[in-house]
Amino acid sequence: MFLGCRHGLMLILHMSQLQLLVWDPVTDDQHRLDIPPGFSTNFPASGAVLGDAGDDHNFQVVFLGNSDIQHTQLVASLYSSKTGVWGNLATASALPGNFSTWVYPRMLAVMVGGSLYWSAGKFLAIIEFDLNRQSLALIPMPGEEALTAGMDNAIIWITSTESGGLGLFFLLKFSARLWKARTNFDGAISWVLERTIALDKLLSINSEEEAKSRPSIVGFAKDNTVVLLHTYIGIFMVQLESLQFKELFKPNGWHAYYLLEGVYTAGI
Repeated sequence: MFLGCRHGLMLILHMSQLQLLVWDPVTDDQHRLDIPPGFSTNFPASGAVLGDAGDDHNFQVVFLGNSDIQHTQLVASLYSSKTGVWGNLATASALPGNFSTWVYPRMLAVMVGGSLYWSAGKFLAIIEFDLNRQSLALIPMPGEEALTAGMDNAIIWITSTESGGLGLFFLLKFSARLWKARTNFDGAISWVLERTIALDKLLSINSEEEAKSRPSIVGFAKDNTVVLLHTYIGIFMVQLESLQFKELFKPNGWHAYYLLEGVYTAGI
């Protein structure tokens, strides 16, 4: 299972073997890590890989899942290739009224600042792992809108804002809503609705025809705040700040899409 790609490294989960594979597709360097104890194999799991800045040989891996003792409790651990060991388990209990919390495996981790973010199952909350503190927390979604969003349609996506903060992209039929997180004086997070986008008008989509197959979010590129949308007329790349868009290709059945961002020297 593909868990993500960051800093030139890919992370793959072999749950049947209880192993993680860190792979550099350019050099073909491979590192196999045993999943640390304390994780249940009966719930979805996810993770993220990070390369150390200025060090091509070292990396970190965060593994996220549910406790094998208390299944309603999320747990995470950080691995460092410098030490070769996993850190202590960080824990986060379920939100009030939510009897079971798990990571939504179809959505890859998004890194904002010094934290990694995932969506919790049923989109009731956002999972935050603070890399510096190695702590785990749950952030409630904005208002009742999260409760009416269907998990199977994947119409909510964690994003970053142009200023580098935490954001959310809600896709409700043809109305896209961009939310921005703000931290209050007491450290609590509140949500502000920044804008609403009429996608059918922006992309010149016939909403009556598209109603047979609603648009879906299939990917997000953090560094450029670009979202990838699947529609009946094509796959579109939409820049959330400028609202510039480009049709990439015509869809031919359902596939998995992963946006890979890189850096190159101009003129080469």
